[in-house]
Amino acid sequence: MKNMKCMVVLVIVFVVIALVVYLTLPWTLLLGHGIVTDIADSIKSIGQEKPSPTIVYGEFTLELVYEIDGEIVEVSDIYICEYKGYDKESGKIRWKGYISCKAAIPIENSFEAF
Repeated sequence: MKNMKCMVVLVIVFVVIALVVYLTLPWTLLLGHGIVTDIADSIKSIGQEKPSPTIVYGEFTLELVYEIDGEIVEVSDIYICEYKGYDKESGKIRWKGYISCKAAIPIENSFEAF
């Protein structure tokens, strides 16, 4: 009788473990494959320069309409973006953006963005 109870407990434990493995194995393999692929890509890219983008300069029209003390002010200008290279520390491409300042209003006209 004691042997029979032991066998039933072992079968139940085995079934529970098999069910957990059956349900989680595909997700574990997918996650593991993603991590291994990311590590392999990181190792391959050590010491390699990132290619620069094909478009390194862009101009965009900028139109601003606002009202101050009942007077409507319209500003029309050009926003310019220039490629400034690849930042190895952050792993991001650097762009410099500024306004060409045709407008006669005082504004901060330069900043760097990632």
